[in-house]
Amino acid sequence: MASVNDLLPIAAQDLRIIEKNEKIATASDLLSTSRNRMIVVCGADKKVAGVITRGDILRGVYHENTKPDTHCNSLMCVDVHSCRPTDDLNDVWSKMSSKNLNAMPIVNDEGSPLGVLSSKCVLVKLLAEAKQEDELMRHYIEGMGYR
Repeated sequence: MASVNDLLPIAAQDLRIIEKNEKIATASDLLSTSRNRMIVVCGADKKVAGVITRGDILRGVYHENTKPDTHCNSLMCVDVHSCRPTDDLNDVWSKMSSKNLNAMPIVNDEGSPLGVLSSKCVLVKLLAEAKQEDELMRHYIEGMGYR
């Protein structure tokens, strides 16, 4: 069974962190220079305080007239759904699909961010695992045994 830990090296590369008191303009710059759609917002204690997505910034700037020098904590989502390295990927996928999440922070036991897990990465890993299981079953049925 695959776990979040299997994808941690990739997720760690996608991690972008910003502090709550940073400006929206800084968050926007971070999002525009990465393939990631989410920035993890941390407090002074280095624990996850919220997340900001491209959608949050667009909604704030274009619909709520939020100024670029506004602090991130005014736009961030504080109801953060996260996972841990030991979590099973099937459970994480279920959570992501039921909550309609494109990405999810991976946190350690203290609540500090370790990476950002994309739904695409989870799905690719789960599909590869299912394909391998199908291949093993086919070999077994054909009398080839396990390899």
